[in-house]
Amino acid sequence: MSLEELNASIDKIVADVWMIEPHELMRRTRLRHIAEPRQVAIYIRVTVFHNKEAQAAMYYKLNRSTVYHAVRTVAELTRTNRIFRDRLNLVMQKAELVKKIYFDGK
Repeated sequence: MSLEELNASIDKIVADVWMIEPHELMRRTRLRHIAEPRQVAIYIRVTVFHNKEAQAAMYYKLNRSTVYHAVRTVAELTRTNRIFRDRLNLVMQKAELVKKIYFDGK
């Protein structure tokens, strides 16, 4: 699995759970139904795949402070919102499977 395939897989997992199209994660909008899954995708990249904040920022064409905010926001929503936490857990399970494929297949 290449890096491009990995990025596409992460976006697809998040988009499927939030019921949006993967390309919408790249939209520069603050609409909650787009921003929230984009923040989750950023969170997955930083926490599960150990991307640097700068790498995630570059992928989504954002600045590092926005990525830092996304990671903090997801952590806070996980703590306070049960529905969000359940969705995130589903995404995390799928991301762990992709991580195994990506790192074992290299």
